[in-house]
Amino acid sequence: MIRVPYTLFNASSLEAIKRSAKSISNLGTHLRDFSRGVTERKETMDSGRIIEDALFITQSRTQKNAITVKVFVEQGCYFASGCPNQIEQVFANLISNGCDAMKKCELRELSISIEAEQNDDEEYWGCVFSDTGDGIPEDARETVFESFFTTKEKGKGTGLGLSIVRGIVHDHDGSINFDPASSGTTFRVCLPRVAPPLICPRKNETGVRAGTTLTR
Repeated sequence: MIRVPYTLFNASSLEAIKRSAKSISNLGTHLRDFSRGVTERKETMDSGRIIEDALFITQSRTQKNAITVKVFVEQGCYFASGCPNQIEQVFANLISNGCDAMKKCELRELSISIEAEQNDDEEYWGCVFSDTGDGIPEDARETVFESFFTTKEKGKGTGLGLSIVRGIVHDHDGSINFDPASSGTTFRVCLPRVAPPLICPRKNETGVRAGTTLTR
């Protein structure tokens, strides 16, 4: 047995271990409930905190691909009703797709923000994920959300990611769309806004702060 000096484990290391264990536990619970046909109960969730969690579980991919992540999000500001585990999967999928799209690009930047939006007298939080990748081919834009569609190399993707993402977002009474520019792609996930809970964390109490640029 190799003994590791306790001093090597600082507070941030222990926090990372705790968060990793929590993510694994949440994923196990989600898979178990899904296999049993159990519907997850919706709750008031902080979209800013879920973005932070999604960045945490995808950090190995952003680091591997040398992605600069620009975050313009605060915690304790963007409350919606939903299943945190499912929305975390949505955000993580969009982050991962952005990383894959920028693999061969010289400029590799992923920008994440949340904006207030309104549609037909309904108020939403628009969670925006923009990358500087190659964009979505024009002839593929009509089918991007269809099952088994993928622009990745053969053997690199199942084509189920965005189809499942759209299903989850629609189950939350939200919407997802994309803006394919000549360079890069922007996905926007809109979730219905709700009032904040009576007791909620102070803004920016922990985690990624608004305006933070993370070089992975």
